[in-house]
Amino acid sequence: MDDRTMRAVLFDRFGGPEVLYVGRVQRPRPAPGEVLVRVRAFSVNGGDLAARSGRARLLTGRSFPQRIGLDFTGEVAALGTGATGVAVGDRVWGVVGRVSGFGSAAEYLTIRPERLGRIPDGLDLVSAAALPVATTAMTALRDKAALRPGERLLVRGAAGGVGNAAVQLGQADGAEVTALAR
Repeated sequence: MDDRTMRAVLFDRFGGPEVLYVGRVQRPRPAPGEVLVRVRAFSVNGGDLAARSGRARLLTGRSFPQRIGLDFTGEVAALGTGATGVAVGDRVWGVVGRVSGFGSAAEYLTIRPERLGRIPDGLDLVSAAALPVATTAMTALRDKAALRPGERLLVRGAAGGVGNAAVQLGQADGAEVTALAR
């Protein structure tokens, strides 16, 4: 092993979880305006399952190997020229963008600093890996739907990551929650 490569979760064909393996890929270097993050935890969500099964091949393409992982937590390891807003050593969480695709299930990733958030003090990196799905649910319920106590909330896909968070947040906000799952 050298510092030019890293471990990452890959798959060489579409299928179930048995197609996943840990392989070696080129370790990224931050381009100007990017941040190198040492990944400490990531979550597996519906996007990963769709990519791995081939249901998202219009987005992911058909070339292999492919990678998984959309959200992550970690520490800033290096800054590209001109990257601002974070410092080496900062504990951060984020979601890789549509442009960069999947790939947070790896030892390192590069990302623009505006796609990162600082992890609150007292929250460990593994627990913080759930923040992206919780913030998605919170944005939908509070900012978009403006959910109020006493209102009725129907959550489709309640067994998924965002749906599970929506059920809990809706109930905590005083809504009458009905949950649907496959």
